[in-house]
Amino acid sequence: TPREKVYECVPPNVVKNVVWSNVSVTSVVRSVSQVAGWFASQGQLMPGIPIKRVPLQTFVLKDGHALLVCPWFYVIMVSLKRLDVLQLQVFNTATLAPAQSLSPLPTRTVNSIHSPHQIKNYVISPHLNEITQKGTVTKTSIRPSLTRSFASLQTLQSANTKEPQGSKAAQVILHLLHTQFEELRDYTYMVDQPSHQWKEAPIPYAFLEEVVTAATDIFCREPALLFHKPPVYVIGDLHGNFKDLTYFAKAFGLWQNALFVPAKFLFLGDYVDRGPHSVETIAYLLALKVQHPDKVFLLRGNHENPDINGDENSYRDGSFLSQCKRLYGDIDGRTLWQAFNQCFDMLPLASIIDKKVFCVHGGIPRALATERNILESIQKLTRPPDLYSEFIFDLLWSDPATIEEEHSVIGQAGFPLGFGQNSRGPSTCVFGKIAVKSFLEQTGLTHIIRAHQSPQHGVDIAKNATIMTIFSSSHYCGGANRAAAVLVYDGKLTLIISKHLEAAPIVSSITDDYDLVEDDTMH
Repeated sequence: TPREKVYECVPPNVVKNVVWSNVSVTSVVRSVSQVAGWFASQGQLMPGIPIKRVPLQTFVLKDGHALLVCPWFYVIMVSLKRLDVLQLQVFNTATLAPAQSLSPLPTRTVNSIHSPHQIKNYVISPHLNEITQKGTVTKTSIRPSLTRSFASLQTLQSANTKEPQGSKAAQVILHLLHTQFEELRDYTYMVDQPSHQWKEAPIPYAFLEEVVTAATDIFCREPALLFHKPPVYVIGDLHGNFKDLTYFAKAFGLWQNALFVPAKFLFLGDYVDRGPHSVETIAYLLALKVQHPDKVFLLRGNHENPDINGDENSYRDGSFLSQCKRLYGDIDGRTLWQAFNQCFDMLPLASIIDKKVFCVHGGIPRALATERNILESIQKLTRPPDLYSEFIFDLLWSDPATIEEEHSVIGQAGFPLGFGQNSRGPSTCVFGKIAVKSFLEQTGLTHIIRAHQSPQHGVDIAKNATIMTIFSSSHYCGGANRAAAVLVYDGKLTLIISKHLEAAPIVSSITDDYDLVEDDTMH
């Protein structure tokens, strides 16, 4: 029977609440065939996740719908009356979202997911994926020499089924942002130009207040140093760019189907300032965090600081404080801004993926020269932290040294070996290849993914392919840079780059800063 067959593919807790019908499975064979063909024509389950074929097993449910279960446990809904893909949440069933669903292996046996996980060698993927506005993906080659191996231990991760505090307010905020915050057709990425507008009033103050409080409570329970297992999407600076946030959210399945995406999402900070929609951007992220606390994770950036995001003289209309007051008035706007910054005080400061990839907003702290266990020092950080202590300041503000800085400032007086003065200001530093090597050797890590800078293509690879800088806000400050993200999964660090009109064309390889080589395959 269908009930017996489904247990071969899906653990019982996935279907325990599903009511089965006696409709013949053969009645949906034609629908299954067309849906499988549709998936095959798309050529992907998610950006960066290609599929070769989609063999589906069919089990009929009530209400004229069929549950289609792929051999790798990717679950979709199909209407028998129309061939639309529907959301499984119609049945309010919990589902597992194992990492294997990202890697279709038709020959794998069902029981293989319960066997011990094999150690894999990770490399930076030799391809990047450009996502168009329509959701299509173009795969482009990059130089395969920019790869570096590391081991991974992969485990299954169940979707969180418990409704967290503030969940209803979070649902309201997400619904309003989905339906009432409409994109402007004539948006051209000019500085201070809004990309969206509210059809009526903005998010009600009470809902924002409740979600900020709920998110703060969640962050208080998280450690300063997070640990994650793949698959993980890593997203860099957003800076109030709601258009690009939704661009990636839709591409990765966060927009409406986050529960069923078999990956986690790690944001590296700098959610506010400079862009036109700081309030909506951080509201969206905090609502997602409240809805999916074990799937969405936020780190702190240097702009999650009231001295920075409250500087109306420097950022004017782009200031986070200015935008809060514009939407909610001077008094309520300032009160809301203070609540957001109290929430920022509890944000984690760094994360490690698969025991090999260190993720942070800025970079390596100078304390590396004196601390025997730098990761333990990060774990012991208390919150709210002293944002102007050298240790915290380096995590949020430091940058990798350029080729010129390796020769001019690294090793100068007053800095530990491998560090030097940063042009950002007297309290900031750059870290060179010696510091990177020391950090990786001490920690046993192999890669660093950070944000904080805006490369032309949204990503930069440096220090013998051990450091990746990711920036996820395109056309930053009126420029022509692209937005990028990284998928950490299945032995690869896969680059995913937006493909906007008027964005900077990829005319050369994304290369290590020591080996710049033109490559015709990138045109």
